[in-house]
Amino acid sequence: MKFLFWNSKGTGSKAFLSLICELSKKHNIDILAILETISSGNKATKITQSLGFDKFSLVDAHGYSGGLWVLWKKTAWSCRIISTHEQYIHFYIEDGTTKAYFTAIYASPNPIKRRTLWQALGEIHKYIDAPWHIGKDFNSTLYVLESASTSRVGSTIDCNFSLWVTDLGLISLAIGIFFWASASN
Repeated sequence: MKFLFWNSKGTGSKAFLSLICELSKKHNIDILAILETISSGNKATKITQSLGFDKFSLVDAHGYSGGLWVLWKKTAWSCRIISTHEQYIHFYIEDGTTKAYFTAIYASPNPIKRRTLWQALGEIHKYIDAPWHIGKDFNSTLYVLESASTSRVGSTIDCNFSLWVTDLGLISLAIGIFFWASASN
């Protein structure tokens, strides 16, 4: 199974559509999570229907911020959406012998709203019984070096994010992607 987390920073251009279709075809992507879509409603549905995936789940953007899409193809893997929230889509995949959880995230730039995200994900963690892959745009940093911004505001470390990562025992696979394995795996 091939999976891609993609922070699009907007999905309205024709270039976006052709890029996603080309990437999907070239790399045979089975599940695609698109973050920061900045699209909602009928526009979002119309775009997702044109991307060549069999099924999808959407979380609308709020004004010019946010938005999440998870799209998947019917394959040997079964994909089931467990819950959606304005800052994430949480889902489960399995093929009969292997199972895993995924949570696609676009965290609010607002630290107060992000705090509710960390709490919600902490609750989800209590029910995880298989590997859990979490990513991608947390709008937070663990280390000052992670920030690509030259702004002092953009480079501050989010203590609540750091506590969440530590409390859940997450393992960083790359900037913006975390993994958790249950004790039984």
